[in-house]
Amino acid sequence: MAAAAVQTSINFLTNDPSLYKTEKPYQIKYNAAPDIPVSNLRFEKQSSLTISSIRGREADFSFEKNGFTVLNLNGTVPPYEDFDRPEGVRSYILAATTALKALLGAQKVQAFQYVIRKRDKDYPNMKDKTVEISQPTSIAHIDTTKEEAATTFQRVNGETSNGLSDPHYQVVNLWKPLRGPLYDWPLALCDASTINPSTDLEPCDQVFAKSASENVQVRYREQQRWYYLEGQRADEVLVFRQSDSREESKCGVPHSSFPNPLAKEGELPRESIEVRTLVSYS
Repeated sequence: MAAAAVQTSINFLTNDPSLYKTEKPYQIKYNAAPDIPVSNLRFEKQSSLTISSIRGREADFSFEKNGFTVLNLNGTVPPYEDFDRPEGVRSYILAATTALKALLGAQKVQAFQYVIRKRDKDYPNMKDKTVEISQPTSIAHIDTTKEEAATTFQRVNGETSNGLSDPHYQVVNLWKPLRGPLYDWPLALCDASTINPSTDLEPCDQVFAKSASENVQVRYREQQRWYYLEGQRADEVLVFRQSDSREESKCGVPHSSFPNPLAKEGELPRESIEVRTLVSYS
């Protein structure tokens, strides 16, 4: 049976060439003065986006060519309840990064951040409702730029990074549901080989009270191809590149959650963990 493709929606940066010619995109992530706009980002919803499932043809996609692959942990992940405890999360991260190192033939894998998201029953129609736990993201983006990845590499490795000449590393994300099979708000990935960095990608400042970082916003183009893993299990991990220190052609993989028209009423709300790693090759 053919893998399911869905027609759905994802939000993209407005495709207006006049925007951001004189002011870089930004988002303020703290309570700034009331007269300062919290962001200059403008988005548009792509309401009839085709997202194809890779279920049953996972081998057709590779980390090297497409920027993503599926890592099967074969039932070795901790049970759902363990992710409420720090030691359970640490156990999963150790298992996942060990498997990632073997998968990519890396010298070292360092997990530097993770986020657990649990969709509130009212998401995405939250209005003024606030919740403590992170919610899915329905805006296409890449987590980091090459320059921001270099800052992360130096921060994580400290003085040991100073003596390295042209180190080769990547920022790679690991994403999986806490329980599956997942149909509620799954994760979509864009084939990196279908991205035109000069037209599709726009660096964006993330401004905090005492620091700043940089991610990438994404414009839609018809040539882009988007995919997801239908019915993703809890032991299936989506592995996708976010930056490469050496090869400019290997851009990050845009990604976003999306409302799944195949999800049945009463599906358990999505709960997921995303681990961000530095993968070093030299």
